[in-house]
Amino acid sequence: MFEILEEKIDQAMKKMETLTQENMALREKIKEKEEVIQGAQARLDVLEEEKELIKSKVDGILKKINRVLG
Repeated sequence: MFEILEEKIDQAMKKMETLTQENMALREKIKEKEEVIQGAQARLDVLEEEKELIKSKVDGILKKINRVLG
């Protein structure tokens, strides 16, 4: 009777240890993915700033052309 109970407890403890390790591995993967996302977001922010700068310069050039032609 106690042997069966002890065996079940051992199995439960091993399963818990396995799940804890899997949980830690998954948390690490999440952390890595979040870092990748942060890097991508930073790059996107830079690209947005560059886009706005280019748009501003193009608008300025078009205004100059219109003044010369108009």
